[in-house]
Order: sequence, then C-alpha cells, then structure tokens
Amino acid sequence: MKKLFTLNLCVLFILPFVLLMSSCEEPQPKAPVTDFSAELTVKYNNMNICGEFSNTRQGVMTFSVTSPETIKDVKYSYKSGELNMSLDGLECIVSPEYLPESNFVNCIYECMTLLKDENNYTYKTRENDNAIFNAKAGKEYTVYTQKDTGVISKIETELIVAEFSNQKSFQD
Repeated sequence: MKKLFTLNLCVLFILPFVLLMSSCEEPQPKAPVTDFSAELTVKYNNMNICGEFSNTRQGVMTFSVTSPETIKDVKYSYKSGELNMSLDGLECIVSPEYLPESNFVNCIYECMTLLKDENNYTYKTRENDNAIFNAKAGKEYTVYTQKDTGVISKIETELIVAEFSNQKSFQD
C-alpha cells in the first residue's frame, strides 16, 4: 500500500512538475530594429570615430563624423547601393565595391542590410539585458540588441566595434 501511495504521489505531483520545467523554453527576443537614429562610436584601425547615425527601412543610411578632428564633418550616405561621401561642399559618389572590404562604413551598411531579412541572421543567446544575434555575408557579425525592444546597441566584426547610444527608433 505504501509503495502504491508513493507511486501515485510521484505520478500526480512530481512527474507533471518535471515535464513542465523541461518544456519551458527561453522566449525568442524581438528582431533587431534597423530603422533608427543614434550616436555612434566606431573602433576601427586603432581610432575611435564618433558621429551621428541614421538608418531607414528604405535603405538610406547616413553617418556624419564629429570626431576625430582629422575627419570631422565628413558625411557618408548610402542610398540605392551607392556611397556618397561629402565634406565642405565637395561630393563624391562611389560604388562600394571599389572601397576596401575593411571600410567601417561598408561593414555597418552590410550588417544593417543583412538584419532587414530574418533569414540572414540567427539568435545566439542572451547576455544581461542584451540578445545576441549572428549574421554572415562574407564577414561574420555579432549584433547586440536590447532584448525587450530589439534596438541595436553594438555590432562587432573582426574589423570593427560599433557602439550605438541614445537610439531613437523610427518605428514608434
């Protein structure tokens, strides 16, 4: 009788608890938001490059450099796959394939383009308040987002580290 009671106790209470706990999965975080403006700091070739960044759903990305002084006021603008660089009224339109693969603006643009299609990236893990995604197209990108909002806080490759702050989503 005692064995039967123990068996019933196990089946009725313990087994359902174990099954419930084993079926709990970590909820998927929100997809990365690529439609936003922010302050951007890029670590590239032993330099910190700072500026104002924006990227739209329509594929227009701009980055206006505020420091260092040697390249201050240079503005990079991607639209329809072409890079427009300007400084003090001088403009140059360049096809991105003519620039070095390591160009920091190309890296950020390529990553933002990849993140617009969920088939181009995978969820990796959570770390503190961040969700971490991997994207790959020639280069591997590690993308950190705020897990609850999907707002991008950092992009890393072997070539650059791009950190975003004071983000404002255009989706709101």
